[in-house]
Amino acid sequence: MLPMSRSIRYPLTICLLIFLLVPAFGLASERKTATLADRFYENPDKSPLNTLAPNAFLVRMAPLLKPGRVLDVAMGQGRNAIYLAQHGWQVTGFDISKTGITKALEEAKRLGLSLEAQVISGEDFDFGKERWDLVVLCYIDSRAWLDRIARSVKPGGAILLEYFHTDTKKMRPLPGNDNKTFDSNELLHLFPGFRILHYEDVLDVPDWGNRGGKERLVRLLAQKEIPDAPVQCAWEQKIFGEGEIICLRSMQFRCEKRGWTKSGSCGKGIADPLRPEPRRHGPSHTPSQE
Repeated sequence: MLPMSRSIRYPLTICLLIFLLVPAFGLASERKTATLADRFYENPDKSPLNTLAPNAFLVRMAPLLKPGRVLDVAMGQGRNAIYLAQHGWQVTGFDISKTGITKALEEAKRLGLSLEAQVISGEDFDFGKERWDLVVLCYIDSRAWLDRIARSVKPGGAILLEYFHTDTKKMRPLPGNDNKTFDSNELLHLFPGFRILHYEDVLDVPDWGNRGGKERLVRLLAQKEIPDAPVQCAWEQKIFGEGEIICLRSMQFRCEKRGWTKSGSCGKGIADPLRPEPRRHGPSHTPSQE
């Protein structure tokens, strides 16, 4: 075997060192962040967390959703996880802070609540596929995981997010991971295949960071679309399936994917025009066949 020349050997040596050292630097950074988070939860007075109450946006939006399996990402000491468990959700959460997770589990036990929690990073956590009815992202830089998070949501499930708008960096320095923010309306385009149920761009006091002052925040509630959901239309508190027909006065309407669609005439129509009550027909039964 011919000896390797110096011109080839040195670049290969450098590449090998980079390959070995970069993960080590990443692990060291992760450990440093975990240690810092542990100190925050051990000393609440020195923590940048402004409140132990659940996130106000979550409290407003959660009643609009049917309880199911929820994942609280970077759950900290469990303020949001505890709230959701108290309201019928089956809660799983994770955080890199062992102290935060310990406090969350202790509080859940004290309240007699069921809570699953792991000490793990977002990079290592298995989000799964179509696993969650709700994923909560409150004050966590989740950009690197958004694709995995979107895949992990069940059809019909939702993502709830609150974080800093880019303009917050004009109001104060954002250290560490908080430096990654969202621009105006950016959140509206980050979740293809989701329907935006609610979006806010507001000045408000954040849960994390500047104490007492208002900052620009963005909030999102988005629901994953159901690809093959059965077509249904509603009229006067009754549900109609795809292809069913109603008559409103002299007009005939058919239930289709896009909603009620005018499809013909109903002949004589309804006797009392002031109180129109639809006549209901099956998909293959039209008024002309009566």
